[in-house]
Amino acid sequence: MARRIVVGTGYVGLRIAKLWQERGDDVYGVTRSSSKAATLTELGIKPIIADVLVPASLGDIPHCDTLVYSVGPGGQSQVSRFALYRDGLVAVLDRWGHQADRIVLVSSTGVYGNSSSEVIDESTPRRPLREASQALAEAEDILLTPAWRSKAIIMRMGGIYGPGRLPLLRYIRTQQPLPTDSDALLNLIYVDDAARAVIIVADAAEPPEVVNVVDGRPVTRRQFYERVCQYLGLPPPVFCSPSPEGTHLSRGARGDNAVRMISNRRLVDRYNMSFLCADYEQGIERIIASELQKEC
Repeated sequence: MARRIVVGTGYVGLRIAKLWQERGDDVYGVTRSSSKAATLTELGIKPIIADVLVPASLGDIPHCDTLVYSVGPGGQSQVSRFALYRDGLVAVLDRWGHQADRIVLVSSTGVYGNSSSEVIDESTPRRPLREASQALAEAEDILLTPAWRSKAIIMRMGGIYGPGRLPLLRYIRTQQPLPTDSDALLNLIYVDDAARAVIIVADAAEPPEVVNVVDGRPVTRRQFYERVCQYLGLPPPVFCSPSPEGTHLSRGARGDNAVRMISNRRLVDRYNMSFLCADYEQGIERIIASELQKEC
């Protein structure tokens, strides 16, 4: 039986842990929250209560086949992304890295920044612009140092969307103008496909490995939200320029730097990845169905 440890059991991490648990693996989930620990137990996932920002809280763990670092800010929105993504990874590697055969970092295509390349693949130079992307790029570099590169797998996620995470939905429901560039090109991945990609690559890859995780069918934000409005029976969306007050929005919600196509050929060709949601229309249909079910 394979043993997996998932550090960060949030939107993506919990799905990764559940997929492995459903497959019959011995799965541990690391969380700061005692209530989340109870949820993990109910799901058959063994909880480890620890905080990557507090290295002393990282106790002993058993040897594992795979260690996944998939942390997010959660309720710690004011925490430095460098502390969370870079320093937290360093603490986990120092304490637990030698107990793992493979180490997976859930990163972001945001590390490419405003690349001049028409099509971006894993060999495209990184030019991260924002703090989170810069911190993830530094975390990648740490995992690719000689000490860890023989175990390193880096998964660069596109814009993750899914139930409960449809950017700007509150604007659409209240028919407010959307503060984002309507022509921005979005490179998306449905959350369940993001988790499945980690499961597939974690076992099949030969480290060191870097993989872009997108559905390969980019769409403009106008196309995306026009389809959302159609499903909800609302008028077409209206867009406006983002204001400085909108900088709290996520990169995906703003549409920042989304002006290029990101290739998923490595994920598809090397790892035979197929998608539950092959494009945004299938993803939106699932999300809207989920939202309507909650309202019933």
